[in-house]
Amino acid sequence: LFICGGAFAGLEKIINQRMDAASIGFGAQMKKELSDQNVQGKYFDAAEPNDLVRYGLIPEFVGRFPVIVSTKGLDEEQLINVLTTPKNALTKQYKYLFAMSDVDFHVTDCGLRELARIAYLRGTGARGLRSITEKMRQLTCTST
Repeated sequence: LFICGGAFAGLEKIINQRMDAASIGFGAQMKKELSDQNVQGKYFDAAEPNDLVRYGLIPEFVGRFPVIVSTKGLDEEQLINVLTTPKNALTKQYKYLFAMSDVDFHVTDCGLRELARIAYLRGTGARGLRSITEKMRQLTCTST
């Protein structure tokens, strides 16, 4: 079993060139917004081995992939679940950390939604949530 994973930034442009050849007239394809995560997801779903070779991977390496599968980025609601639901969720970690100093930690629904919105707009997904919450913590702790 051979598994390869990564962000592959820019691969959507290569797939776009293959799938949406330029044309003129009434049946012409409109230009797609490649920064939109839904559009990127559709392109990544259509990835073929030749796209990976054009991206820069060597053909012998790409030939080892029996199946090419893509994942979709998380939406804001899913990011909120990441912040609150898992056993070691960030909000639970901060609640524990602040409780050690006898401080009651609480995040409003509006605050969770804003954290998720920032991560979504940055395109960092769940990986970026910790850096965003740390930045917010630093801003609130140093402003008092």
